[in-house]
Amino acid sequence: MDYLHQRDITGIDSRYLTQWAGRSLEGLYLIESTLTGGYPGNTRSPVFLVPGVFDPVRGEYGEDLICHLLKECGCSAVYEAHFRSQGECGLLDIESVLHDLTHISSDQDPACVMIGLSGGAMALGAGLLMASQQQRELPVAGALLISPYFTGYDTLFFRFAHKILESEESLRKVTRHSGHDKVPQNIENSLAWYETSELKHLFEAAQPNRPNADFLVPVETKYFRFDVFSRKGRAKLRALFNCGPSQKPFPGLHRGLFRVKTANQEVGKFVMKYSKLNRQQDIVKKKIA
Repeated sequence: MDYLHQRDITGIDSRYLTQWAGRSLEGLYLIESTLTGGYPGNTRSPVFLVPGVFDPVRGEYGEDLICHLLKECGCSAVYEAHFRSQGECGLLDIESVLHDLTHISSDQDPACVMIGLSGGAMALGAGLLMASQQQRELPVAGALLISPYFTGYDTLFFRFAHKILESEESLRKVTRHSGHDKVPQNIENSLAWYETSELKHLFEAAQPNRPNADFLVPVETKYFRFDVFSRKGRAKLRALFNCGPSQKPFPGLHRGLFRVKTANQEVGKFVMKYSKLNRQQDIVKKKIA
């Protein structure tokens, strides 16, 4: 199959994956990137990246960040998730994606640091919650939700940005940026799914200052200075995921991390905080077994 998203970075080997832990993925395909020649000694936890609903063809996170995580942070691998449904790359089927993310969150060895952006942060959060209902202690080193959005807790910036998407000129720009024409359908389907989902029930039931003691994965949140999610929504999210105050915001408007100059440093700092050292020989033995 011809995949829409590609990586060709000097000094880094990349390959496509359509399975995780022996099970076929239903709503995602992955690009696994590793350092050419491997590492001479120990490595840190791999990193798993989930894009927003635009799922742009150049990747949401940027080549510089991939290089930084592998070369500077020493992560054993970076997995970039991309949407695929009915054989179409870029098309988001939220039920299938959540099924995949629940499975991925439940079966990791070594444990990943997981990061989601925008709608991908919502999907990652939902996958973690669903997995934690089946398995209280998940093998996830830590999760960073960047600019998550839950319907009904809009900022003025969100309403403005959403309205702009209604114009034909804006849709043409979004299509060029994404490399596919699935964005309006992805947004509509995601919002419709949320209205009848268990995630909405859990989110509405969350009470600020009453942390969810049953959720054990270390989670942090980070936003842009001008973002899509209201303060009331952020407070409920902190309770739902049992996490503390948000990190210092990224500068400027809500956008893809490849456009953020400080992304390498900020994301790398989070990864180093939660990643674990893994002996390379042990990883090799597990893969052979």
